Amino acid sequence: MWLWLHTVLLGFNAVSCIKNGVFNRQGQYFIGEPSDFVGTSGETVTLPCRVGNRQGPCQWTKDGLGLGMELDLPAYPRLTMSADSCDLTMFPVLPQDEGVYECQVLAVPGSPPLSSQPALVTVLAEPGQPHIAQATLGDVIEVTVGQKITLDCESLGGKPAADIQWTYADGTVLSDGVKQKSERMEDNKTYRTASQVTMQALHDMTLTCSATSSAFKTQKTSSLHIRLLHIPQVHLHVNTDSVKEGMTVEILCSAEVYPPISNYRWFINRQEIRGEHERILRIERISRAYDQVQVTCRGANKVGEDEATTVLTVGFAPQVVTHPTNTVAKAGDTVTFHCSGVGNPPPAYVWISSSTKEVVGFTQNLTVTASPGTELDYVCRVFSDGFKPADSRPASLRILSRPDILTLSYKETPKGNLIHCSVKSDSKETKIVWLREGNPINVGEDNHEIIFTNDGTFHHSYLVFKSNQSEKVKYSCSASNEAGNVIQDAPLIFSDRHIIYILLPILVAIILVTTLVSIVVVIVKRMQQASVEKMEQAKKLQSAGLEGQPCLGFNNTNHGFVVGGLTPNVSWHNFNTISTVMAQASAQSNLATSSQK
Repeated sequence: MWLWLHTVLLGFNAVSCIKNGVFNRQGQYFIGEPSDFVGTSGETVTLPCRVGNRQGPCQWTKDGLGLGMELDLPAYPRLTMSADSCDLTMFPVLPQDEGVYECQVLAVPGSPPLSSQPALVTVLAEPGQPHIAQATLGDVIEVTVGQKITLDCESLGGKPAADIQWTYADGTVLSDGVKQKSERMEDNKTYRTASQVTMQALHDMTLTCSATSSAFKTQKTSSLHIRLLHIPQVHLHVNTDSVKEGMTVEILCSAEVYPPISNYRWFINRQEIRGEHERILRIERISRAYDQVQVTCRGANKVGEDEATTVLTVGFAPQVVTHPTNTVAKAGDTVTFHCSGVGNPPPAYVWISSSTKEVVGFTQNLTVTASPGTELDYVCRVFSDGFKPADSRPASLRILSRPDILTLSYKETPKGNLIHCSVKSDSKETKIVWLREGNPINVGEDNHEIIFTNDGTFHHSYLVFKSNQSEKVKYSCSASNEAGNVIQDAPLIFSDRHIIYILLPILVAIILVTTLVSIVVVIVKRMQQASVEKMEQAKKLQSAGLEGQPCLGFNNTNHGFVVGGLTPNVSWHNFNTISTVMAQASAQSNLATSSQK
């Protein structure tokens, strides 16, 4: 529109010149002159300057300053003059091109200089694209909930000055907390408009800054998304409702929050687990040591951190921790057996007689009265729901009796002689005392040393002699407990000479017995051999006599064996004792004598 108006004005000036007879003048004269012009930044603007009968060169001035006479105006790259006229073209025209322009034609001989009427050039500029200063890293800024924020929006280079407006995403205009200021820029031609809004961030939102002016109604906008940052709210979740010993347990640490958790830390009973930074804590083959353990997850983002804690309950099979012990008591005493166990759930107790399998108690302690009927072995059985029971080691109740001296013997050792007294007693209060001629031995005065050892129910005492002792002294071992005492005399001490006197008759007796047995064996063997020879002769004689006797009508080959009570299948050698051999030999001798008669 401005360009059309300018053309109309130029045409009007040309018509006026013709009517006034300008073209009839002699020398240089203006056919068309520039006039005031209003343009928009970025457009192409041409200021007309037509000279009739032009003889001198053209030149343009801006605010009284000559721009040059070259057509391309080297000092002003965006300005050029027409080659066939003095028109001045500006492309693109900018606000700094504003000013008062005159077209001049320099004088030549015979022709004076010319100067056109001044023309005011005014350049309008659209508001610059608004920019939100806080959007330095993109179109999103992050703030914490409830934080008070200040946003600055600026539009540069507008003429006239821009008007800035803030709106929500739904188009609602912000009015509270908004300030705006406009000022000329350094070029003194255009304006900078700045708007500031202050508000409290309570939720995610999008704000738009738009810039317009009275000459340019089209909005230019810039938006910024405000995202709230939340402190994490951590939650823990165990992958199973019932944790049992030996299982693999996973504990998930989660939080629906922006920004997401960037760092996880795990703690066991407030002690940090080094190297665990994942959102899942995995415990392989969990043990009972984790029962009632506090597991804590601490999650952090750039806003802050939060933690959550859970207490693990680990079920495990019952186990006997304290076993009942064997007890020895006097008849009528009250005896208590104690048993303790661990398990989860907490265990229950049952007492069973291991011999009768009878249930005899249902509490942790079993109390009985010592008697022959209660002299049994007892087992404590521990129960926990969901697991197999566990049994303790059997514990016995024994009625206390007097000590029993098992051995009391004299021994010789390379380091000296001693008497050993071995006692069996169920009491821990068993005492062994050595007597010399019925009186307790004073170790310090009598050159004796006493060594005592205990092996459960077996008690051993050694009376060691530090010097040679009289062979006629009587030593005794006395053993006692709560049920009574017993005394036994030790064997007399013998010297080497006495031992020889005892062993020598025994050795002689052994030799005599051995010799006698050897003689008897030789005699028996000779008698057996003589008997056999006589029997063989008798058989031969008998066989000769039978050949001359008539047949009796039956087989009497084995008659002698039948009469003698033998059968043909039993050899007579099985009866060769000394008496039978001698009897048979006598019978055969008589038979041979009668045959000879």
